[in-house]
Amino acid sequence: MADAIDAIDSWIAKLKEVKGLAKKAAPKVAEALTKSVQEDLASGVDPATGAAWQPTKDGKRPLKNAATDAIQGSAVGSTIVLKVKERRYYYHTTGKGVPQRGVLPRGNLRPKHAKAVTDALEKEWKRIMGGK
Repeated sequence: MADAIDAIDSWIAKLKEVKGLAKKAAPKVAEALTKSVQEDLASGVDPATGAAWQPTKDGKRPLKNAATDAIQGSAVGSTIVLKVKERRYYYHTTGKGVPQRGVLPRGNLRPKHAKAVTDALEKEWKRIMGGK
């Protein structure tokens, strides 16, 4: 009987931890989403659409260092914040004769980015629930 009560107490403790899952997982989710977006940037594609950026006037791939210097990801409470670093903001928002080269997801996340988020959440869930 004591084993059953201990098991129930353990589940109650785990369920109490689940209540704060979003906040606890947010830093790992931010890290995973940032990495996923950086992979797109390293490949020269818009994270929102998966479409390749328009080449430069001389036909080269633009924003070669975007993966390392274009975005910053963080968690604020349970909210994930991705932001464009100052020097890349122009390309993300421009419409002034310079091709727009998005560096952030917009609207719904593409499946690739949603999977990064889901995987990070699932990992935290498994940690809380004891790997099950």
